[in-house]
Amino acid sequence: MNRKINVHNLEPGMIPASDLLAGNGRLLVNSGIPLSGKHIRALKTWGVREVLVREPPGSQNSQQTGNDTGQDKEVYQDPELLDLAAKKMQPYLVHVDLEHPAMQELFRLAKMRLAREMARNPDLRFVSTHSTQTRMHGEVLFGKQQPQPVTSDPDSLDFNSLEFPYLPELSLKLQEALVDPKCSAAKLADIISLESGFSRRLLNVVNNSFYGFTFRIESIFQALTLLGTRQVTMIALSLHIKSMFKSLKPPGMNMNKFWKHSMACAIAARIMGSFRGAMNMERLFLAGILHDIGKVILMQNFPQHMSHARKKSVQGKKLSYLAEHEVLGVDHAFIGGLLLSRWKLSLILEHTVKYHHSPGLSMHQPETAVLHIADIIAHFCLLGIEDFEYVPPLDSTAWEVSGLDPANFASCVQQIDRFLLKSKS
Repeated sequence: MNRKINVHNLEPGMIPASDLLAGNGRLLVNSGIPLSGKHIRALKTWGVREVLVREPPGSQNSQQTGNDTGQDKEVYQDPELLDLAAKKMQPYLVHVDLEHPAMQELFRLAKMRLAREMARNPDLRFVSTHSTQTRMHGEVLFGKQQPQPVTSDPDSLDFNSLEFPYLPELSLKLQEALVDPKCSAAKLADIISLESGFSRRLLNVVNNSFYGFTFRIESIFQALTLLGTRQVTMIALSLHIKSMFKSLKPPGMNMNKFWKHSMACAIAARIMGSFRGAMNMERLFLAGILHDIGKVILMQNFPQHMSHARKKSVQGKKLSYLAEHEVLGVDHAFIGGLLLSRWKLSLILEHTVKYHHSPGLSMHQPETAVLHIADIIAHFCLLGIEDFEYVPPLDSTAWEVSGLDPANFASCVQQIDRFLLKSKS
């Protein structure tokens, strides 16, 4: 006899009664193969919600269907912690429609995870929402006495002279190879293998549980054959750009918090793309890493103006990108798109980043809608634990275009938590 089990209740050794596929149709586990811990992590990450497993003769059917672990249930049922978590989050949600089913689910998940964190770290309970907001936008990020910009007239700013970071040489070679129809997998493997340390990092990523391989991939050529040249190239670009972040240190900007948000968004975008299907998930991951890169560029070039925009955001309860537009005449999303254009990355990637706050303007709305939602998920996941600006509102049209379901959010939150836990160690 077979029964369906929620993916969060799977245990190593259970045997699937049918082949397990990702949202894009990729085979993750063959039927009849006992599940390992690595299999289960891959199923969660690829968005599989239920698995039909074989019921051993004489076993009892527990019929567990919930998403929460026992530890989660214990914390989530504490009404005092749940109420406190909701109060800590509310000041950041002034622009969010909590009547929308998607936002209701995100609020529920974020409230539960914040309650869990407060149970683990009692110090989080005693930081008032007011003091958190003051620290976030004031002294820690921009110093005690920040001078006002000489002018707030956007017409006085020269965006043609912006200093943009350069792509590493290997990334440029990968770009050229990707658009060359004559470039073979063997040639691309030779390009990637020019840097042995980079090749090892790339193979470590490919052998991550996310990709669900039951065997270890030993060579770049094998990775290209199994995953495809475009996907491996996007992984390689992501690795190079992640390393580039380490060298960017704009004055007055907390790059650790910025990096956590960028990675949380990238993780959510890739998982949402797997639910959506028919999308390049590594391109979405790269878009998540890069979606706020315009903030770094603006802080490097116009630190006083950006400080002024942040203060306008706080004092007027404005969304950060709208405050940036008032002060500078552009926002970070536009500058991020300009950078990707300079780097000659794909138009899909450029539009996904450029319009992630206004997805209706993008020529590639499905990808942009997914990134738009991933950004909101990342904001929710860091509320009350890492300090960030107001959560942007959900574009209702983008939600319809995305084709996603609020039930998809739990997997994103779980994987973001795994990343945040790893980043602490």
